[in-house]
Order: sequence, then structure tokens, then C-alpha cells
Amino acid sequence: MNEQEFKGEFKNKLLNHLLNKYERSKAFIIGEETKQRPQLLLIEEPFKADFEDEMNFRKREWMHQVIEVCLAEGIVDVRRERSSHVIQKVYLKWEKIEFVYKQVGRQPKRDKLAELRSILGELNDHPWDWLAKWAQGTVMVLGGQRSGGMDLNDLKSYVDAVRVLKELPSISGDIPKRMLSMRVFGNSKYFERYVERRLLSIIKQGMGEASELGEGELDLIGIVPHPKPVLLGGCGQFTLNGKPLSLELFPDGMALYPETLKVFQWVELNAERIVMIENLSTYHQWFRVRQPVSELVIYTGGFPHRILQSFLRRLWDELQITNASFSVFHWGDIDLGGLQIYRFLQRDCPFDIRPLFMDEGTLTQFGEAGGEHLERYCQKANDLLQNDSYANWHILLETMAKTGLRLEQEAVPDELVQKVFNSSK
Repeated sequence: MNEQEFKGEFKNKLLNHLLNKYERSKAFIIGEETKQRPQLLLIEEPFKADFEDEMNFRKREWMHQVIEVCLAEGIVDVRRERSSHVIQKVYLKWEKIEFVYKQVGRQPKRDKLAELRSILGELNDHPWDWLAKWAQGTVMVLGGQRSGGMDLNDLKSYVDAVRVLKELPSISGDIPKRMLSMRVFGNSKYFERYVERRLLSIIKQGMGEASELGEGELDLIGIVPHPKPVLLGGCGQFTLNGKPLSLELFPDGMALYPETLKVFQWVELNAERIVMIENLSTYHQWFRVRQPVSELVIYTGGFPHRILQSFLRRLWDELQITNASFSVFHWGDIDLGGLQIYRFLQRDCPFDIRPLFMDEGTLTQFGEAGGEHLERYCQKANDLLQNDSYANWHILLETMAKTGLRLEQEAVPDELVQKVFNSSK
């Protein structure tokens, strides 16, 4: 690198570093000058290596020359070593901050925060309550000149994500992501390339904790890789296009796709209880070992997709009309994701849901520790202990945090599944 290139790069790095210092300061947050100006030491990162490079002493000379130019321009002040003219510390002048932003071609953080407030403010009155509350809270944080974990260097992705979130309530049921992409952006792959990751981050923050479930979280807002059915079986009479049928005709359960659900109508629910199951293999296990099945069994598939959410609300309405009362259970994995799914069902579904095979005894008997990121897993379990929303899970979470145990549903043996509820008969 020649002298001119080095000086140009150093000046840009120097001024940007001073702006970084300013944007992280109390002065930036309160919008007023403080006693302590944005400042840096040349013997610290990211300048230390060049400033102390004994193999090329010219670098220090060039750095001094650049700072002297900035000093002459009135951009900075400096403090020199007492015994020499060596520059020790560089200060950014308050009155030159806006000028420096323009000189380095950088959008001020204050402008980015204001722009993002405007973008997310469009969600303040969103019909989904959890999203509106998240947007309102985030806008308030941004108004306090704090980023709140938002990526201020990619505002376009927030614009696109807001477009999607505003469009979704107008869509009945689920929509494949490529059809959604074509509908909103006129390009079938745009959503996956530029929007999906940002939208997932918003969902995770809106849900209240960082989930482990990845793309599964898109299901709950109605964005799916392909149309998804409602899987159910057990006991219950219904009609399809007015023709009477019974779930008992389908020993392995049945799949109802969106168009079929439009002509589905409950007639009588003669089950002993309702059981929702997270994993597909254990959903089928239930039918395999409990014939004849006396429950209404529903597969949730992780977070319930919007078609399933709508189906559960219709089921609830039917029970209210007939004044029927059922115990409702959910059987999921005993891990961070499983507890988050249970909490979502408990919070967003109308039923009073109780856990099934999701207790400390089952975890210690059949669970396994280890796997990747064990320390991170234990820490997250410990974090949930501080969350009041998980107060009913404290005993289980304490065990998970101390031991690292987790339990996949498939580890629960057939015998236990076969005998459950026997004592209540």
C-alpha cells in the first residue's frame, strides 16, 4: 500500500471510529454535549498495529500527518505526549460531527433510528396483538436513541418484512412462501433470498424469546413451504359436503386440506378428551398402541400453522355451542422448543391446556444429556427460569439447567402411551 492509499484508508477509519464512539455515548442518547468528547488512543485497536509497526516507521509518520490535516481543518483536537510532539489521543469536536458524517459518506445513526421508527410504526395497529405490541415497544426503544437489537445497516429488509406482515392478515389461511413472494414482490424467490431471515428475527422477538425452531415459526403466521393439512383422528362425527362420516372409520387418522376444511362440519364429539401431539411419529404411535382410540387426537407439528389455529378456534366454538366440556392435553418434546410451543398453545389457543408426558419424572427417566451446544442449552434453560411466563415450569427448567437433559417424544415407550389415562376410566 502506497502513502496516498494508506492515508486515505487511515483517515476514513479514524473518522468512522470517532463517530462510532459518539454513537455509543451518553451524549448521543440525550442529544446534548457532555464533558467527555468522543475520543480514541492511537495505541489501542484498531490503530495499534500500524502505530507501533517497527518494520515500517513511516506508518506512524503518515498517521500523524493525516491527524495534523484534520486538526488544521478544525475537525479534531489532540493531546500530545509531554516529552515530544507525538500525538497520544484524538478528540472529535462537537460542532464538526455533522460535517464528519458527510465527509465519510455515512448516514447518521440518529437518521437511521428515525427511519426505522417510521418503518416499524406501520405495525403499531396491526390486527395481530403480539405483533402490534412488539412494534409499539420497539418504536419506543428506538425513540430513546437505542437500536434495541435492530440491524440499522439493513433497513431495506425491514421495509420488505413490514410489507409481508401487512399483507398476511388479508390472506385466508396459509400461503406457500413462493406464492407469497410473487404476490407481494412480483418475484417468486425474492422472499427466500432477502426477506425470510429478517421476518424470522421479528417473529422471534415478537414471541418474547429466541426460539430454536427456525423456519417452523413461519408456519404460525401462515407462510408455509407447501399447503399443510390438519391431521386428526380418534372419536368424532362430522359431515363433508353434508355427507355424514366418522373419525372411527380412519384407524390411522385423516388429513384435511384447506379446501376440504371449508366443507367440514362437526356433528358430535364423543371423545373422552382431546390430545394434541407435537411430533408426527408420536402422533402415529398413539394410534398404533391405543386402538380403539377414545380421544380426539390432533397433530400440531411444532408451532400450529394458521389453518390449524383456525381449526382449533372452530372446534372451541362448536364446544361452546353444545356446552360440552373436555380435558385438553398437549404432548411435546421436553426441551426449549417444546416448552415454547406449549406456551404458545396455552397463550393463543382458547382451550385450558394441560401437559402430557412433560414432567420431571419423565425427563429424568427417559431424557438424555449432551449433544451440541450443551452449555448454551443449560444457560437458556436458566434464562427461562427468570421469565414469569414459565413459572409453572420452574421445577422442570431447574432440572434442564442443571443436567442438560432433554427428551424427544419418541423416547417415551409404547407401554406408557398405552396405559396413560387408564386410572381415569
